[in-house]
Amino acid sequence: IFYTDVETGRWIEEDLGFTGLANEIGLQISNFLRQPIHVPKVLTWHKQYMDGRLVSFGFVSFLKGNHKMYEIYSHNKKYMYTLVEMENDEWQIMGNELMNINKIDAVFIQHVIHVLPLYSIF
Repeated sequence: IFYTDVETGRWIEEDLGFTGLANEIGLQISNFLRQPIHVPKVLTWHKQYMDGRLVSFGFVSFLKGNHKMYEIYSHNKKYMYTLVEMENDEWQIMGNELMNINKIDAVFIQHVIHVLPLYSIF
């Protein structure tokens, strides 16, 4: 699986990182794109042991209407999902068509939800 790093636009080979093969795949794919434009996002990275488990993720936050939105990225810089902080102190998860709802780690999400308000600038 290949994808681009949201921060730099460089191509990544999943679980292997910035490899020569990833770079070559990116060059080949860019030949088919009319205007490949990368708009970098600066992620905030969090890494902490919680309940004996390493919780490592990156995120970017923004407002959409009155809702605080957090795009969550795994330690390998792959987009996971977007968490939305609702007004009633509950959270909603938004993904994409490739997201498998059965593979979501509920314990990980609980840790992330515990951490995100500590970074809140809204």
